Amino acid sequence: MRAQDLPSYTYRVFRDEPSGEYVAECQEIPGLSGIGETPAEAMAELQEAVVGWLEVIEGQGVPFPAPDTALRKTA
Repeated sequence: MRAQDLPSYTYRVFRDEPSGEYVAECQEIPGLSGIGETPAEAMAELQEAVVGWLEVIEGQGVPFPAPDTALRKTA
């Protein structure tokens, strides 16, 4: 699986004030995050983590979490 093949998940990037680093999170996969010096670096790290996580659960026969469409409708 490649990053461009990811489901249409909801991502958010914010700056962690104490460290000054950027953190990217995926709404549909709580606890999974990426950290970087820029928003783009944080997103790239998160996408790599999401790809790896989805490959693991796919290998276990677990279905992928569905994208949270409710967030998209209100944003």
